[in-house]
Formats: sequence, C-alpha cells, structure tokens
Amino acid sequence: MYKFVKDVSDNHNVGLLAGSLYMMAPYHLTDLYVRNALAEFASFMFIPLVFLGLYNIVQKEGKSWYLSLGAIGLIFTHNISALYTAILGLIYLLVNIKALKDKETWKLLGINALFIVMITLC
Repeated sequence: MYKFVKDVSDNHNVGLLAGSLYMMAPYHLTDLYVRNALAEFASFMFIPLVFLGLYNIVQKEGKSWYLSLGAIGLIFTHNISALYTAILGLIYLLVNIKALKDKETWKLLGINALFIVMITLC
C-alpha cells in the first residue's frame, strides 16, 4: 500500500500514513488474531499491487508487471478476494475509459492477462 499511494500521490509521508493505516485496519487485525484467516490476511498484500499495476498501465508509467504479480498472488492465496479485486479493477478501467482507446493499453492488459493465466494454470 505504501508503494501504491507513494506513486499516486508523489508524497512519501502520505504513503507511509496510508500503509500504516492499511495494515492496522480493524478488519485485517480481526482476520489475523480472531478468525485466524491467514490466507485472507495474506491476500491483502496483493490487492494494492493489482491497483498499482492498473494505475501504471492507465497512466503509461511502465512497470505493468505489478498487475501480474498482484493477480497471481491473489489467485494463489484467496480466490474470493481475487474475484472481488477483479470486479473493482474492471470498474477502475471503466472509470478511466479514455485510456482504453489506446492500443498500447490493450497490449499491456493482454500481455498481463496471458501471463497471469499461464502461471496460474499449473
């Protein structure tokens, strides 16, 4: 979460605050200490990576591999979180519909989707 917010806001302090709040959120702590939902807790580290990858693709800032890394991690740790994140990612892309008119954006999304499918088929 720190890396995602730092890249979006270009502010180290905001990234540090967001990362701290994200990891100390009551739902995360409940998952870890009360419910013992370790897989769901582990999936929380991959959700910001998915959105960082989508942000980099939409803003054309390179490093689109964050999307693949985050999605692969989500699929391997917690499938339900992966489904919810995919729906939210689709909404994010629809909000940024202007970026989808560029062929380079479609190319990067396709390459990442192919890579995600190939890795998770095993």
